[in-house]
Amino acid sequence: MKGGVDLLLKHLIAFVAENFNRSALLVGREAELPQFLQDLSVKARDRVRYAGFQPPERLPEYFCSGGRLWSCPAAMTGGAWL
Repeated sequence: MKGGVDLLLKHLIAFVAENFNRSALLVGREAELPQFLQDLSVKARDRVRYAGFQPPERLPEYFCSGGRLWSCPAAMTGGAWL
């Protein structure tokens, strides 16, 4: 588990399974994202858009893009941030 993106996507799967009309826009480095996406159902995977790494000055464009929730997933293990 790195950065908690896997946990975010796990919850997206639950929303999709319950037929909630939700999607995710991911901004940042790719890291393990391809592996996480491969583990999703096709229906859930279709709800994920990846914008790639963006310079800090462009981030407000994404924060203010009309989404209902902004998340900065992070995971902690053994008292240390991953």
